[in-house]
Amino acid sequence: MLCCCAGRYFLFLKLPDSCRLDASQLLERTSVDPSIPITFTVGDACVAASDGELGELRRYVRLSFAFHTAEEIAKGVALLGRHIAEHSS
Repeated sequence: MLCCCAGRYFLFLKLPDSCRLDASQLLERTSVDPSIPITFTVGDACVAASDGELGELRRYVRLSFAFHTAEEIAKGVALLGRHIAEHSS
């Protein structure tokens, strides 16, 4: 699921329920794999809230598209999608 506001630089992506990883675990795996040259911010790092309110946000990643070309974005989204699929049931 994508959440985007017009005129913004970021896009929030909710990981599918079938994905066995939360956003932090996914970031750990993508950041150590040189074949996946992408990074993102974990959703719960983007808000000020108590631990009880952060549960659902751990399933979101925040993607920035402000400084990238359309080709770079397409490549990054495809790589991220493949990596999510590898960890989904």
